[in-house]
Amino acid sequence: MKRGLLFLFFVFSLMGFAQTATTALNKKTIKIGEEAILTLTTKVHASDFVVFPEPDSIGKLELIQSYPVDTIKIENQTQLVKKYGLTQFDAGNYSIPSLEVLFNKKKITTNKQKLTVTDVVVDTTKQKMYDIKADATIAAEMEKINNDEITTPQIISAIFGVFTIAFLAYWIIKKIQFRKEAKTEKYVPPFDKFKQDVEAIEGLEKNSKAFYSKLTEMVKTYFNVTLEIPALESTTNEFILWLENKALEQKIQLKTITLANLEKIFQNADLAKFAKINLEESVVLNDKKKVVEAVTEFHALLPTSNEEQRVANALKLVERRKLKQKNIRQFVAVATFLLATLGAVVLLGYQNIADYVHQQWNGKDAHYYQKREWVTSEYGYPPIQIETPEILARIKSDIKSPEIKNYASFEWQTLGDNLSVTLRTIAYKDSVPFVLNDVVNRELGEMMQQNAKGIKMDMKKFKNSKGVVGDLVVGTYTFNDEKGSQNHKFSTVILHDDKNQQIITISHKVSDKEAAGLVDRINNSIEFVLVEDDE
Repeated sequence: MKRGLLFLFFVFSLMGFAQTATTALNKKTIKIGEEAILTLTTKVHASDFVVFPEPDSIGKLELIQSYPVDTIKIENQTQLVKKYGLTQFDAGNYSIPSLEVLFNKKKITTNKQKLTVTDVVVDTTKQKMYDIKADATIAAEMEKINNDEITTPQIISAIFGVFTIAFLAYWIIKKIQFRKEAKTEKYVPPFDKFKQDVEAIEGLEKNSKAFYSKLTEMVKTYFNVTLEIPALESTTNEFILWLENKALEQKIQLKTITLANLEKIFQNADLAKFAKINLEESVVLNDKKKVVEAVTEFHALLPTSNEEQRVANALKLVERRKLKQKNIRQFVAVATFLLATLGAVVLLGYQNIADYVHQQWNGKDAHYYQKREWVTSEYGYPPIQIETPEILARIKSDIKSPEIKNYASFEWQTLGDNLSVTLRTIAYKDSVPFVLNDVVNRELGEMMQQNAKGIKMDMKKFKNSKGVVGDLVVGTYTFNDEKGSQNHKFSTVILHDDKNQQIITISHKVSDKEAAGLVDRINNSIEFVLVEDDE
C-alpha cells in the first residue's frame, strides 16, 4: 500500500512540473542583413542538466550570434533563456524548424517559427555609396575601440619611463664629462707643485746626472711661472742674471747667500750633466737642502697678489668649465625628457591621455561614455530593448502582489553617481487602470528612498525617433553624501498599455554639459520587443 502511494506521488509530481521548451521571435519581418533574435525559453528544475543546440545555421537562416544562457528564477521555477541572432541576405519567407533541447538525456522539441525577409530599397542618386569594409578591418577597429582606454598603471609606467630615460641621458653625459675631467690636469700652485716634485726625486741621490736634471728643471719651472722669465731655455749664467734682475724689479730682497747657493748648485748640476761627474752623496743631499731653502725663502718674499691672481684665474677657468658642462647635461636631459614625452604621447594617443585627464578631473561623465562603445540589450518582461553605456544589472526584488504577473528591475550605478540608468518592467495579470500621477509619485518615492532631496519636476509627453510614445518626467534633485551637496538632473520615461508598464530613469550631474546628448541617445534607443505569449 505504501509503495503504491509513493509511486502515485512521484507520478503526480512529474505531472505537476514538466520540462518545457518554447521559441519566440522578436520580429516577424526583417530587412536583408538585419538581425532577428530567436529566444529559446526552458522551464526546468534547478538540478536539471540542460544542453542547448549550437548549430552553424538554423534552417536556411544564417546564425550570426549565439548569446550566453541567461538564468531567471520565478518563485520555485527556473527559466533558462538562450538567444540566437539570425539573418538572411535573400528576400523571402522562411520557416525556422524545431530545435532539440537535451534534458537529462531526454530530447524535447521546440515549436516552429516563420520569418519574412524583405528587400532594402536604396536610391543611389540621393545617397552616396561606400565600399564595404573587410571583416578583418572591422574586427581590428572594434578591438582598437575596446583597447583604446588607458589606465592609471599605464600612465604611471609612461611617466616613470620618461623620467628614467631623461635621468639616464643626464647620468651618461655626466659620466663622459667626468672621465674627460679626470684626464685634464688640475691646476696646482707653483710652490705646491715644487714640493711635490721634491718628494718625487727621493732615491735619485746616487745618480748625480738624473738627480740634478730633475732638480734644475724643478727650480726653473717654479721661477718660470712665478717671475714669468724664460728660465727653461736659459743657461746657468743667464738664469741667475734673470733671477737677480727680476727680483730687483719686483723689490724682492733675496739674501746674497741664497743667490750664491743657487749659482753653486747649478754649477754642480752642469758638472753632473755635461761632464758626467758623479758627485758625492753628501754634496747632493746638501744641494737638495739648499734648493728647498732658497725656493721657500723666495716664496715667502713673493708678493701674494701675483700668486692669488694666478690661483683666481685658474679657479675661474675651472668654474667656467664646470658651468658649461652642467648646462650641457641639463640641455640633454630636458631634450631627452621632451622627446620621451612626445614618444609616450604618440604611443598612448593624445586623445586618450586627454580623456584620461578629463576622467581623473571630472570622473566618468557623459564626455567619457560618449566616446566608448555602448551596449544594446533587452530587459524585463515583456522585453524592452535599450542602448546604454554599460550593461544594466538585475536588482533582486521582493515585490509580491496578486495583481503582478512579472516584475523586473535593472540599474547601472545609482542616483548619487555622475550618471545612472534604472529600468523597471511590470507585467500585470489583468488590465489595470493607468493613473499617471500615481506612477510618478511612486517613482519619486523610490528616488527619495535613495537619499534624493528637494525634487522639482515637470511632466510632458514623450516620443522618440523609433516612434515609441509615452510620458516624460524631467526635473532636478539634490544628493547629499560625504563629498557634500550635489545637484543632479533626472529624466524618467513612462511607457504603458493596459497590462504593462516600463519606466526608464536617467540621472546626471547638473554640471555635466554633455549629458543632454547622452540622455537623448538612450531615450531614442528605446524600442519594444515583440514576443509571443507563452501562456
